[in-house]
Amino acid sequence: MAIRRHLQQLANALIGDNPKLPINIDKIIKSQSLKLVPYDEEGVSGILMIEQNNTIIGYAEHESPKRQRFTKAHELGHFMLHRGGNLFIDKDFKTMYRPSTGVPSSEWQEWEANEFAACILMPKHLVKEEMKKIQIDYSDDSDNSWIEQLAKKFDVSISAMSIRISRLGLQ
Repeated sequence: MAIRRHLQQLANALIGDNPKLPINIDKIIKSQSLKLVPYDEEGVSGILMIEQNNTIIGYAEHESPKRQRFTKAHELGHFMLHRGGNLFIDKDFKTMYRPSTGVPSSEWQEWEANEFAACILMPKHLVKEEMKKIQIDYSDDSDNSWIEQLAKKFDVSISAMSIRISRLGLQ
């Protein structure tokens, strides 16, 4: 899919040539002259506020650090991809495998921001590289410890890593 390739290229440009794991999303956000602030509003995972020369990414401080990382990357995705608006509020973060055709553009924007977050936190080439280092027992369907190892290395949730591996076709 061309959009996924574009999102990965955009993410790669931001992380640079020799990124270290886990990707330092806070540093990347600050390199774009964006401010990071805790933002605790009931039911809100993240928020992007764009005003003149003052753009803020807010994240729910009460959520797990892994969730905060994904939320920050997701909001950075909105900033990089959807500058037509000036406010994005993400409530009750839902993951969509892929929105159906004919859906409202806001659903596509959320899907793109999620894809961008996955691309920047779990770059395809680094996931492939790290998978080569792990012993995977394909005979044991119940052993997902290799996914846990990857998730830990990239500092993301097991769910995020599982979805990323699936979308990359690396299972």
